[in-house]
Amino acid sequence: MKAEALKLALDYVHRWTVIRDDERYFVDRGLLAMKRGYVELGWRLAERGLIDYPMDVFFLGHQEAFDLCYGRGNPVLDRLKIKGRFRDWKREDDKEVVAPLFLRNGQGVQFDETPDADADLSGAGLSAGRAVGTARIIKSLREIGTLTDGDILVCNSTDPGWTPVFGVISGLVLETGGRLAHGSCLAREYGLPAVQVPTAMSRISDGATITIDGTTGAITVDAHVGAQNPPVQFQAE
Repeated sequence: MKAEALKLALDYVHRWTVIRDDERYFVDRGLLAMKRGYVELGWRLAERGLIDYPMDVFFLGHQEAFDLCYGRGNPVLDRLKIKGRFRDWKREDDKEVVAPLFLRNGQGVQFDETPDADADLSGAGLSAGRAVGTARIIKSLREIGTLTDGDILVCNSTDPGWTPVFGVISGLVLETGGRLAHGSCLAREYGLPAVQVPTAMSRISDGATITIDGTTGAITVDAHVGAQNPPVQFQAE
């Protein structure tokens, strides 16, 4: 009975996956049209001196932007909002802070960015296998040029733009996602061990020699680099 139920569910998933992929083109096309509209609005606001740069419009809400356009907004206040929102976005984009990963009663919940140095972190195995290599902390695609053959990539998450690095690295440590995340799926396709450890980028020193076990979720820091993080053993519960 379980096998037949699985077959039924799997067939259902396969059929709806095709429908999901078919509609993505139209969603992206609609979003592109909206983006072009907001870019044009940004240019008009900038030409009137209401914002400093056309792209600043993306740091205003829909109503805020149109209120500003029709003379109902407060340019001074809106400039301060743009400045603050850009600062917060840049910190998150540079991975200086970790964005809330879950919502609990409407409030963001995020992992401790500065856990106790002697505390163990729970890891989750994403792709089976074991690898030993140099940990390379990569915050964005702009830094992938620092990777060399055999490095273990430690990052917050990956997307299709990161695919070329999977032919270089020997293992992967992600902070977010799960077994169906982009990095997890590619790691299995490339036969690379992968582990998920929240706050891994702040717990593992760049250049440290580490061992990862994609089956158990364990990470061991074999050779520590620098004084920021003492050697620590990460073991899956």
